[in-house]
Amino acid sequence: MKNNNPKRAKGRRYPIEISCVAWIDLLGYGSMLEKGNFDPSSDKTFDAVSRLRDFHSILHKEVKQLFPIFIMNDGACIYRDLNPRTSSVTNEYIKNCINLFNKVNENEKNANYPGARMVIASGPRIRSDSNEPIVNTHIDSILSRYENSEIPAKQAIYEAFSARSRYGVISELQANFAFTRAYLAETGGSEKGFAGRNCFIDERILKNTNILGIDLNSAIYFNERNLNTNFHKINEFNICNLADNDFNNGYEICELLGLDFKYDKYLKVER
Repeated sequence: MKNNNPKRAKGRRYPIEISCVAWIDLLGYGSMLEKGNFDPSSDKTFDAVSRLRDFHSILHKEVKQLFPIFIMNDGACIYRDLNPRTSSVTNEYIKNCINLFNKVNENEKNANYPGARMVIASGPRIRSDSNEPIVNTHIDSILSRYENSEIPAKQAIYEAFSARSRYGVISELQANFAFTRAYLAETGGSEKGFAGRNCFIDERILKNTNILGIDLNSAIYFNERNLNTNFHKINEFNICNLADNDFNNGYEICELLGLDFKYDKYLKVER
């Protein structure tokens, strides 16, 4: 490994980032709806939707500033750009993912539901050259009415915070190949070696497969659409025993990915 601590200006953005993405999915949710014939008045459909609402509630409680969660019905995506200088970001992210996985499955088990499966993967993402489009119509309306003393400041602030966007893009998930890898692996299910209410982790995220805080199964080789990866099912985990040096930072993961582009080009800056 050429350099474990490349120079990089703190807070500076680069065209390519190394990202971690976890995809978690409720097992058997679609089957529950199917048994209720997708009829909103059916008790079976109501049970399925109640399960969905509980899932969303748990996810909502676990959201943090540096642990964003994007929910898509019975699945959710948790994403984070990794730091090329330190593995503390990787450690924190994995701990939060495992904690979330445990809480979801504890609730599922107590309610006698099939549980949820999670796959955590790494990969590059390409930043967009342009900013996300913003529809300013409502903002202009709020400012105009406030400036004309038609509404008080408190109402203007409330309207601004409660306004719903009519257009939405999660920029961190666009051209994010960690997301692609995690989603394809999880949806492959038992046919691809990802069975049951289990958590699977990309081997590149780990310094090695003999970490004190994580007991791993043997490797599952995954090579869907040339996204070759060794995943491991996590049998047991002790978050308290996980340390920063158990994980790779963004620079180290980039080297393990063996990509053609030169990450150094985006990391190293002049003193």
